[in-house]
Amino acid sequence: MSIFGLSSLVTLILSLIIGIFVIWENPKSLLNRSWFFVSICASLWALGLLGVVESSDESVALKFQYLLDVSGIFIPIFFLLFTLVLLDLYKIKKNIFKTFFLFGFVLAILSFTPLFKGGVSPKFNFNFWIDPGPLYLIFPLFFSISVIFSVYLMLKKYKSLTGLKKQQVIYILLTALFGFGGGTTNFFPQLINTYPFGNFFVIFYVVAITYAIAKYRLMDIRLVISRSILYFLLILIVALTFTFITFTTGQLLEGRGEVFVTLLVSLIIVVGLDPLKKLLARLSDSFFYRGKIDYQEVLRDIGGIIASELDLHKLTERMEDSLQKEIKVRQARLYLCINHGEQYFCRTDGKEKFFNEDLVIKRLLEKKEMIITEELGRQKAELKTEEEKEEIDQLQNKLDEQKLGLVMPIMAKNKVTAVLCIGQKLSGSPFMQDEIDFFEILAPQIATALEKSKLFEEVQTAKLNLEYLVKQRTADLEERNRYLVALQGLINVITRSLDFQKVMQTIADGINTELGYIGGILNFVNPKTNTVSIGAISNTPQIQKVIALVPQDVKKYSVSLAEPGNLAMQAIVKKEIISGERMHDFFKPAIPEQLSEKIQEALGAKAVLAVPVYTEENIIGVIDFVLAKPAVEVTKVEKEMMKSLANQVGIVFRNLTLYQKIQQANIELKEANVRLQQLDKAKSEFLSIASHQLRTPLTGIKGYLSMILEGDYGPVPSGLKTIIENLSQNTDRLTRLVNIFLNVSRIESGRFELVIQEIDLIKLLEEVITEFKPDADKKNLELHLHLPAKLLPHISLDRDKIKDVVVNMIDNSIKYTPEGRIDVFVEAGENQVKVMVKDTGVGIKEGEVNSLFKKFVRGEGIAQIHTGGSGLGLYIAKNIIEAHGGKIWAESAGKGKGSAFIFTLPIH
Repeated sequence: MSIFGLSSLVTLILSLIIGIFVIWENPKSLLNRSWFFVSICASLWALGLLGVVESSDESVALKFQYLLDVSGIFIPIFFLLFTLVLLDLYKIKKNIFKTFFLFGFVLAILSFTPLFKGGVSPKFNFNFWIDPGPLYLIFPLFFSISVIFSVYLMLKKYKSLTGLKKQQVIYILLTALFGFGGGTTNFFPQLINTYPFGNFFVIFYVVAITYAIAKYRLMDIRLVISRSILYFLLILIVALTFTFITFTTGQLLEGRGEVFVTLLVSLIIVVGLDPLKKLLARLSDSFFYRGKIDYQEVLRDIGGIIASELDLHKLTERMEDSLQKEIKVRQARLYLCINHGEQYFCRTDGKEKFFNEDLVIKRLLEKKEMIITEELGRQKAELKTEEEKEEIDQLQNKLDEQKLGLVMPIMAKNKVTAVLCIGQKLSGSPFMQDEIDFFEILAPQIATALEKSKLFEEVQTAKLNLEYLVKQRTADLEERNRYLVALQGLINVITRSLDFQKVMQTIADGINTELGYIGGILNFVNPKTNTVSIGAISNTPQIQKVIALVPQDVKKYSVSLAEPGNLAMQAIVKKEIISGERMHDFFKPAIPEQLSEKIQEALGAKAVLAVPVYTEENIIGVIDFVLAKPAVEVTKVEKEMMKSLANQVGIVFRNLTLYQKIQQANIELKEANVRLQQLDKAKSEFLSIASHQLRTPLTGIKGYLSMILEGDYGPVPSGLKTIIENLSQNTDRLTRLVNIFLNVSRIESGRFELVIQEIDLIKLLEEVITEFKPDADKKNLELHLHLPAKLLPHISLDRDKIKDVVVNMIDNSIKYTPEGRIDVFVEAGENQVKVMVKDTGVGIKEGEVNSLFKKFVRGEGIAQIHTGGSGLGLYIAKNIIEAHGGKIWAESAGKGKGSAFIFTLPIH
């Protein structure tokens, strides 16, 4: 085989291998498929050329010539397709490709006719070479136009390309110059009768394309090629070594110990295989991955920085420097998310701010995924709308302006907390998959480191803030404590006196002596005139001197509450502290301005604070604090102290006012009590005299009426007898009423006395029953006395008063029992006797039982049943029973269910 044929064979094999590698790596990629067609056509073209020049049979050579022509026609067509895809122009110029393909297809058909070629014949040292036909010239013209158009497209696009794409295009241009330039010389023998010396450059073209694929990530098969060459060399070396050693030892040992030699060689190969593989891997990587970065080492370095650095600024600075140096990029910048009213991203030094409206930041926040500048073109090709494509163009222009190759969001809790911007690589190459994987592994570590640093920074800030707050609070507490001690001293003094004027003067003096101010003025509101005047003013030598400048007593001056220009009046009206630098603003219009300024100068006053004084919601005045410092220097604690003092003044004012009112009320009550006692005494004397005066004639009337009824004055007519009986009964009631009033008078005047004697209680009860029997019969009521089981002994008591009690109880039962019965029970115990009057009358409402024994109290609705009654009977009965050492009470199940009145008396 000739050298020319050998070069064609090498081209055939290499083109076929590279085509298979490319389509195997990514069969779905149009770029890979287009280069696969270029490679297959090149391998078929090489096969056809090899067949033509090496065949000994003309007919066979002609068939190879057909294969050579057809494959040669489609090489530039598929190279054009590859160029369009590589430059992202395929969709735009698809019709141009179709035109070239259609023309090539027609030309391929034409190649089988005599118009294209007349046959094959020997040429130079070749067995056969093409004899061109009349239309053959179209082929080299079409070939040249196709290649030149592809080169034109690459040159035109070259200016707008950056990074890897630019390097890919320039390399393709250089290799195309050698490949197509060398391949074009195959037209020389039939056109200009010149030897096709450039065919040898086609091998260089295939090798150069293979290197471009590996070096510049063209179609992403670098790893495949690298490892294929590695294992090819490994197999080749092992096979050659085994063959050489076996053959050499076989010759030397002449067939003896072949098994031993085979085992020894196998052992050497097994032991040395792994080191040999590593050695070849390093050699192949040094070629294909020259300058490759050990990203594991970079991760360890970054991890060391993260572990050792807590300061946020230093952490980001060191990480940026490390990334920039280790991965060899133009820049590495970390922007932190800041939320101060609005969200933005900036460096730790506060510079280079990026707001959410920025194209890059906006896309990161929306997609939350890495942006790789080199891949934006591919993403754009997959988009459908022009609006989306324009957005990608703007984003790419933005990244190109800033020379950024990669932008990555740093995520924490599904939120973008920072943005890592990586510049273009210094080598100009794009970011490969292992580098992308590196950044994806690095991102969570950066996020954790930033969170840790932020937490540390927050702790440090909190510590500093806490220290500052502690100092501030300590100073405030010291100041507050000083004022509280002074205020407490004032309170202790003012609470010892009830003299209003003395207390107010003590407070005014304390503003100077205790609080350390120039002085204070206590002003009080006169609600009658709606004016404000001075109640007390600090008594110091300095103030006494300025008071002497005033024409009259300062306490005689007053200012209307409605005075708009007076700041003290404004403080009262607005109920808030008001400050001013001029004393005249607090004195006008009472004190002339010139005199006010003279007073202020003499005192050395720089400010006045008017603090309103009020009790509950009522404003009672205002305190003017005269200060030797500007109002702006008055601390919050001082203002609180002033308000506290004003509150104390309000409390003291209210207490003293209440005290004065109480004192006046006590005087009035004492006078009223004396008058009441006099009236009560007069009433009691009147009742006593009236009762005595009424009882005598009533007794006489009762006696005469009894004598008439008994017939002492002759027979009484039946019509007149009823009238006389009614008169006798009413006389009895009137006598009882007089006795009631007489008893009440004696009780209230303290002249209530008991006449104790031993009596028969049963006999007394029978006597009262007999007395009320006629009244009960008139209402058809049963009235019964139930005697005790055992004999009741005589009891020591006031017979008349106990009789009044029993009479009152039975009389009430008859009055308030419409029908039914009244039972009087007597029970004797060891130490007491119990008497109960029980009826089936109107009953007593719940809640009224305890109040019936009070003076002038009657049950609800009783007045409608019986209009008479004084409401004093039960009150007197209670006093009589309790005077005997007994108890009295009432019981009832409720309204309409009857009642029972019970009393007990001790047995002595």
